[in-house]
Amino acid sequence: MSLVCVLFSSCSSHSPSIAAYEESAAARVEDIAYQLEIKNYSVITKPQMSLHFVLKDTEVADFAYLVSDTEGDADEIGIIQASSKESIASVKNAVGEHISLKESSYRSYSNTEYEKLSSSIILEKSGYVFFAVCDQPEKAGKLFEESMQ
Repeated sequence: MSLVCVLFSSCSSHSPSIAAYEESAAARVEDIAYQLEIKNYSVITKPQMSLHFVLKDTEVADFAYLVSDTEGDADEIGIIQASSKESIASVKNAVGEHISLKESSYRSYSNTEYEKLSSSIILEKSGYVFFAVCDQPEKAGKLFEESMQ
């Protein structure tokens, strides 16, 4: 006679105990937005990636990008998983170029939003590139780092 035990546990997307490889970019970035209390955004996923970033589909394994639905707001956060170590630099460059182009368009449009873009962050960890244009970019970066542990 043998005994089999099965343990069930919660798999909430807001649970920090979920390992990085188990959580999609969309789930991770939405969790960070939730913790930052960012609301009113649209989720852009990999099929729409080419509308926002100059990246080859083969360079990206997973992609999620939240952009503000409030007219005039520059707020956005995103996570892009590079498909290989060789693709990480391309992903970081594409994100930097995207933010730079947006920054130049906001320079004469809104000082407040321009400042957000100027203080934006781009981080990389374990092949994931994270970027944040928001009121609390440092906190967003810390939340990303925590989500990758």
